[in-house]
Amino acid sequence: MAKVELLTTIKAPEQRVFDLARNTDFIKETVGDEVKSGAPKGGLTAGAEVVYKKYIGGGEVTMQTVAFESPLYFAESMTKGGFKRLVYERRFAEEDGNTTMRDSITYEFARGPFGIPAGSPFVGGRFKSAMKARAAAIKKAAESDQYRKYLSQEPTT
Repeated sequence: MAKVELLTTIKAPEQRVFDLARNTDFIKETVGDEVKSGAPKGGLTAGAEVVYKKYIGGGEVTMQTVAFESPLYFAESMTKGGFKRLVYERRFAEEDGNTTMRDSITYEFARGPFGIPAGSPFVGGRFKSAMKARAAAIKKAAESDQYRKYLSQEPTT
């Protein structure tokens, strides 16, 4: 199993950053992950199962929100796709007006013929690049008025 992590500091309230990170419309428009079906209006919620046509720079995958604690944490786990295991976790912590967003992707390749892992050694780098693009988009929107296009004025729980 392999893990890729990214830490980003954002000058915005924790709830705003959390809500942008789980908003599939925002992610689609800013980084291009395409939702095929299942995206709840307003963003990911506990138990939501979303089919992504294109996910984190790769192919089609079905992800289920397996943990959800607003505005601190949510996690998606692959239920269908090309990996043996794929989990994307996001954690949020606010201190002195700044929110620290911690992204982590844990993945394991499925085994191909002869028990050899079927996957590219470049996947970790691709995941890291995709995480950086997401984090930059969230930071830019959360620190400006751009977030208003995607989020209602009422906090979500």
